[in-house]
Amino acid sequence: MYIQKINIKNFKSFKEETIMPFCQGLTVITGANGSGKSNLIDAVNFILCRTDDRVKKVSDFINSEEKECFVGIIFECDEARLTLGRKLVRNDDNSLTELYYKDRIEVTKAIY
Repeated sequence: MYIQKINIKNFKSFKEETIMPFCQGLTVITGANGSGKSNLIDAVNFILCRTDDRVKKVSDFINSEEKECFVGIIFECDEARLTLGRKLVRNDDNSLTELYYKDRIEVTKAIY
């Protein structure tokens, strides 16, 4: 199983919608300081429902100027494909709503 593609929007430093395809086998991520390498790994951890010690609260994932963020990942293995997505929405009262998607259908966190 490998990551075929990552779709990121308003997640940390990724303000614009960013789609990153990956090839099967070895993938190397390089770039200058501040180019988003760590935030890309944070996006994968976000999909896996893990948080990092550097992130104090879940709302730290949303780009500061926006009300919501989204990360989607397509995993592929042979002919099988699994699509997972997670969205955070900052409500007007500053609370957060978390939405989970499996194969582009909204599901509960337990199913996710």
